[in-house]
Formats: sequence, C-alpha cells, structure tokens
Amino acid sequence: MRTICQIGIFPFTRALNCLLACALLVIAPGVGAQLRFADRLPGGSHFAAASEKQALVDAIGRGELKQIAKAKSHKPGPLPDPNLLGLPHWTGSQKIKGKDTPFTIIGGDPAAGQTTVIPVVIIPYRFLFADGGVVDASTDVVDGVDEVDGILGSPVLNDYPFTAGSSVLGTTQFGDAYLRAAFWGTDGGSGSSYHTRLQVVGVTPPVEIPVPASLGFSVTVGGQTVGVIDGGALLELTKSVVGAFGIPSPVLTIHATGQTIGTGAVGFLGYHDWVDASAQTGVPGVSNLLTVGWFSNTISPGGNNAAVLGHEVLEWLMNPIAGNVVPGWADPAKPHLCYSNYFEVADPLEDLPGHTFKLGGYGYTLPDAVFPAWFSGVNKARDTVNGWYSLYNTVSAPTQACPFFEWPISFYFPNDVGMTESHLTGANNHKQVSGYFVQYGELVSFVLGNVDPLAGVPATLDMIVSVPGASVTVARRVNDAGQVAGLYFDPIGIEHGFLFSGGQYASIDYPGALGTEVLGINDQNVPTLVGDYVDASGAVHGFTLKAGVFTTIDVPGAVGTAIWDVNDTNQVAGRFGNGSQVRSFSGNPGRLSILDYLGNPAFTTAASSINAAGIVAGNEVDAAGFGSGFLFGAGNFMAAHLDEANGINEADSIVGSLFVGGGPAAAIAMRADPLYFAPSASTTLVLPQALLHRH
Repeated sequence: MRTICQIGIFPFTRALNCLLACALLVIAPGVGAQLRFADRLPGGSHFAAASEKQALVDAIGRGELKQIAKAKSHKPGPLPDPNLLGLPHWTGSQKIKGKDTPFTIIGGDPAAGQTTVIPVVIIPYRFLFADGGVVDASTDVVDGVDEVDGILGSPVLNDYPFTAGSSVLGTTQFGDAYLRAAFWGTDGGSGSSYHTRLQVVGVTPPVEIPVPASLGFSVTVGGQTVGVIDGGALLELTKSVVGAFGIPSPVLTIHATGQTIGTGAVGFLGYHDWVDASAQTGVPGVSNLLTVGWFSNTISPGGNNAAVLGHEVLEWLMNPIAGNVVPGWADPAKPHLCYSNYFEVADPLEDLPGHTFKLGGYGYTLPDAVFPAWFSGVNKARDTVNGWYSLYNTVSAPTQACPFFEWPISFYFPNDVGMTESHLTGANNHKQVSGYFVQYGELVSFVLGNVDPLAGVPATLDMIVSVPGASVTVARRVNDAGQVAGLYFDPIGIEHGFLFSGGQYASIDYPGALGTEVLGINDQNVPTLVGDYVDASGAVHGFTLKAGVFTTIDVPGAVGTAIWDVNDTNQVAGRFGNGSQVRSFSGNPGRLSILDYLGNPAFTTAASSINAAGIVAGNEVDAAGFGSGFLFGAGNFMAAHLDEANGINEADSIVGSLFVGGGPAAAIAMRADPLYFAPSASTTLVLPQALLHRH
C-alpha cells in the first residue's frame, strides 16, 4: 500500500488560464456593445476561445500536444549567483561571433576528467480534478509502465551502451553520454574518466493535490486521462514542495506529474527551474528541480514516456539557472522561425521524433539535442564527438543567423478586483501606452505614462479616454504627439472613429459609411490615420485618412479588408478575409505583401501593428485553435512572449496581454539585454490607483 502525502487545496489564487489567445477582436463582452466591424471578416470566428474540453481532446487526437503547451517563457527576476548553486557545477565560456559568452554547467570541468555524482529525489504527484478525473504518476499505467517505475528503469538513471556512430560514448547514463559527446575533444574521448551521473537517494510518497475547477480540468483521450493545470500555479507548487519536504540544495528533485500538461501564460510538458528554499530547509544554496510529464505514444507521438525527462535533464545539465545565453537561433524543423537566445539544447530539435532505446525489455524514447557548437555558427564543430552538431547527428550544420530582434522580456499588470480582462493596445516612443480594461461590466480606456518596467518606476495615469456621449470608447493607439486614436459607439449602437488631439475629441466617419473604425495613427507632423468602414452593402473596406482625404484600400480578391496600423514611412499592416480564413498583409498601400504565419495559409494570421523598421506584431492561431503573439521581420517570425500582441513602437516594445488568472492581463514585452535581470525586477507591474478605483 502506497503512502500518500496530501498537500490539500491548491494554495494559489490564480484561476485556470485560457488555453489560447481568445477573443482577440471582440471589444468588450458584457458591456452592451455590438462587435466591431473588423470582426465581421470571414474567418473571424477563428479568434473565439477554444477552451472547451472537446477542442483539447481533438487537438491531442491529432498529435498536437506540443502545440498546446508550447510557450515556456522566461520571466524576468533576479538570477542567483552561480556560486550559490547547491549542486556541483563549473563555469566557462565559448566564443560566439568573436565574443566570449560565459556559461554555467552541472558537474565538473571536462578537462579535469573527474566523476561527479548528483543525488536525486523523485516526487510523484496524484492530481484529483474537480471534474472527477485523476492523474497519478505513481500508479497510472501508461504504455505498460507507471511514471515512477519508468523513470527508475530508464537509461536516464541506468547504464546503457551509448554510441555516436562508431564512437563509443560509454556504458553510462543518457545525460552523461551527452556531456561526454559534447566535450569529446576536451574530456579525452572514449577513454575519459569524465562523468556526471545521477543517483536516486529517495522516492517520496505521492503528493496528493486536489485541483479546483478554477485551476484545471481533465479530459479523456482514447480511454486515457490527461490533466490540464494552470502552468504558473503548477510551477509555484513544485517549488513550494521542495521547501515543504525540506530537501536541501545539494539534491536534485524530479517532480513526476504523469499525463499532465501545464498551460496558460506558461505552457509546458516539462521544465527545469531553480528555487531558493534555504529558509525552509536550513541549508544554504539554490536548489534545482525538474518537472516532467510522462505520456503515452498515442497522446504524444514520438515524445512519449522518457522523452520529456530526457529533454529536461539535458537542458538542466547545460543551463541550471537559465542564465546561459546564446544568439537567437533558427528552428531546424520550421524554416523562418526564430527562437530565443536561451541556451536550451533540446528545444531546437523537440519537434523531431525521438530515438528508442531498449532497456530491461522496455523501449524508452529519448530526444536528440544540439551541442554548444551548434549555437556558435561555426561551420566546423571542434571538440564534439565526430565533429557532430548533435548527439544523434540530426543536424549537419550550425544554426544560421536568425534574429532580427533582441529577445523580449515580458511584464504584466495583474487584473484588479472585479476586472475580467485588460489589454494594452498601443505604445509610442515616449513611454506612453494606450489600452482598456473591463471592470464590473464597464469598459474603461486609458493612456498610461512613464511605462518603463526595466527602470523599475511606477506608471502614471495620463488620461481616461472617453468620447463625450459615447456608450463605449476603445483607445487603439497613442502617437508621439500624445494624440489618441480609436473607436466608440454612440447611444444607439453606431460605430465611429475618433481622434483626441489638442484636448478635443473629433469624430471620424468615412463618407456614406454605416460605421467607421480608426485603428492606427502614425507620428508624422500631419498624421495618417487608418482603419476600416462598412459600406451600404455591408462590405468591409480598409482606409487611410491624411489631411482630411480618405483613400480606400482593398486587398485584391478579398471579401473584407481592415487596416490596423501605419508607420512613418506610410507602410501599413492589416487583415483581410478570403472567404474562410483571416489572413494578413503589410507593406506600402500600392504594393501589399501577403503575410501568413510561417507561410502557411492554414494559420489564422492577424497583423496588429508595424513600426518604422517594418517589424510587424500580430497574433496567430493554428489549425488546432491554439494561438499566441508573434513578431515578423527580415523574413523571419519569432514569438512575441505575449499571448496577444497588439502594438510595437520604434524601441521594439510590444504591448498586448498575457493570460493570467483566468483572463487576459495587460502586458508589455521590452527589448532588453538577454542577461538583464534587475535586482528588484518582477513579472508584475502596478496600475495607478486612480485608474483602478473609479467605482
């Protein structure tokens, strides 16, 4: 009989985050306003929230589990001094683009040829969902084995005769084989005594966690139960368990969560992290932890059983405190997709099938992972086994220079009491942002000033945006002159554009239109405004407005066009309908280029903003119904680190929202040095009290 350690009700207040960027175009549910005209583009329904369980079941059934939990995000916060890491580690550097780039890696220096043993405690979880579903990592049999027994029997913790082509890496553990291969020329190759091994010193009783409906639910796929839990809450839970169990920092904890995914603002199948639990354990030092799911091959094809465990073990070994950085890299499986500059060795190949290793009569799936040399861009790998760029030689060349944009760090304003959603919609170059929130059923638009999270200063309320006599006002953009453009509904529900300038509101209506929206404004002395209007037949057209002159812009062959933004060189970005899908475009009005996410028209692609450099911010939703914010520039895409990306300025600050606590929360992602972690930095910001407490 197994002993169960019960933690009790989830000690967190965050509600279950939405599964995707939802309702990107609907202005304010519950405030009595009709949908904006831009929502009427055919295919607009793709932006509706796909949070129903059946949508999740269908996506998993299509083998798209990784797409559901694809948004592991690195939040700002103080990084620990590597010297405080409780586990054995070494520091070094590699030269990338002529610059020495430092790193911290678990174990000993390969050149010293020593063996390091890391003690490990395995902590299984038993999740009891409010809907009756149960996921138990210690008893659920998944493809013939439960997770605890699978971890204990896997090549991650047991010896296996690993090879790389004809090169013998040794009869050893998976992580050790990777390290020996990565530093082959430094550690002495096959005859080296360099090893970094894991040794299990304990397995705790299952930690039983009742999961309220506000934090998660379960679904059944092919007779198997899959748990879905708010990713942020799950991350906090595992950190707290380290301290609650009093596990000291010289011990690695592996948190086994079974067929459970974390989703929402932080999505994952597994992750590696650190926590300072010294106050609870009484032992100085920063602790490392791994949280790993264990999935059936029918749930996660090619990423089943030990795949997540192997993935996280390799990334933890090579980046234990998430402080190692490299240049942004291109995804080998997805051309024109740029990824982060975090030194994550398994992420570049995670969309490719793993390899099967038989041990004890069971087939374990383990991933390939790139070596440090792959990130450097050096055309000939040195010091790696066989001169390879990855453990299984999946990639034959280093990553190409990819980033057009320095990786952003995201911050958000937590929603206040009674607030169901909040969004930032635009940002100028003077630290002002526009946006709106819905609180107690009322939509409130605003302009904030002094918004500079990296400086750690409080934002100010510059103005409440409210067109006199309007039932609803939505602020869409604020330019460098402090002019605010947007849309409003009059008392009888007719939609109009507006411009606030010189202390006055002016209504903007396309001549003869049934309704008009102003969605963007640039910084020219005589600014250009853009938006859309509905003609007498009900068709939606885009327009520009300059010095009182309207110009209609339609994408050829489209059944509806909306211009969402314009930069100072008069390049525009917007959306159009093709009869079944929302797609996007950018460029000069006379020479528009179609913009489909990753070049795939099956995606719903919603461009929202364009800055002077021509970088487009927008939102994508895949065929499974899951979406996030993106950036596009120099022919490449990258994640915006926001669930909803609505605006981008010339300093490359991106504004939008993150799904936190069950709804969208206003957020900003700042272009920053990848090593920037201010001593007092936080993921959260504070909205001015004068804005929040108006009721």
